[in-house]
Amino acid sequence: MKTLCFLSCFLALVSNSMGTTTPLLNSGALVIKLMATAQKSDGVTTSKTNSTANATTVTMVSKSTTSNSFIEAVDLLGMIENSFGVTLAADAKIVIDRTGPVYRLWVTDGTGTNTVMNLGTNVFIAAAGVEQPVHSGTQTLISKTGASGASASGNLTETVTQEVVLVYDDTGLTTQDGTHTKFNISFLAVRKTSENLVTQQIKDKVKLHGVGNGMVRDQNVILQGNGSAIITGILFVP
Repeated sequence: MKTLCFLSCFLALVSNSMGTTTPLLNSGALVIKLMATAQKSDGVTTSKTNSTANATTVTMVSKSTTSNSFIEAVDLLGMIENSFGVTLAADAKIVIDRTGPVYRLWVTDGTGTNTVMNLGTNVFIAAAGVEQPVHSGTQTLISKTGASGASASGNLTETVTQEVVLVYDDTGLTTQDGTHTKFNISFLAVRKTSENLVTQQIKDKVKLHGVGNGMVRDQNVILQGNGSAIITGILFVP
C-alpha cells in the first residue's frame, strides 16, 4: 500500500498571464454548487395601532430575514475575472489536478488541460491543519521473467477520506468593481482512485461536501454545498 503524506497547505507563485498555456498531466473540471446565505434585513420594526372606545393597543413586530443565492463554477469564474482584472474566454474552465497527494486549482481553456491561469495563493485547496487522512485499498504488483525477458504490471485501487479547505482571498488585489471576496470552506473530501502503477495512468473520483463562511463581494455569507471532479491522466511521467 502506498504511504500518503498530505501537505498542510499548497503555496504557489501567482501567475495571471493570459498569453501562454501549459498542459496538465492530469485534470478534471470542478463541478460545484454552494448556497450562500446572507442577512437581508436585521430587526426591521413595524407597528400597528388599534384604538377602540375603551383602549388603544399598539403591536410592534421586529423581523429579520435572510436571502439565498447559489455559486457554481461559472460564478467562480466571474469572481476570478473580477479579482484578477481579466476577461476569460467563454469556454474557460476551473479544473483540479493532482500531483501525488497535492491538489491544485487552475483556470484552463476549453480543453480542460491547457492552463490559462495559476490561481496560486489567492484561490487554492489545502489539507486542513495537521489532520491525517485515512485510506483503504489494495495494491497489486506482478513481475515476470522468462525467455522473452522481464515484464511488470501493477494496479492500485484506493479510497482516501480527508478534510480539505477551499480558500478564496482577493483582499490583496485591486478588483474590477472595488469589492472583495474572502471565504474558507471546510470540505469532507472522499477520493476513489484507480491507478496503473506501470503507466501511472489514474482516474480519481472526488466528492466534496462542506460548510464555511466569509464574504462574497463585500457581503457576509454562510456557505454550504457540494463539489465533485473526475481527474484523469498521468500522475507522474513514468
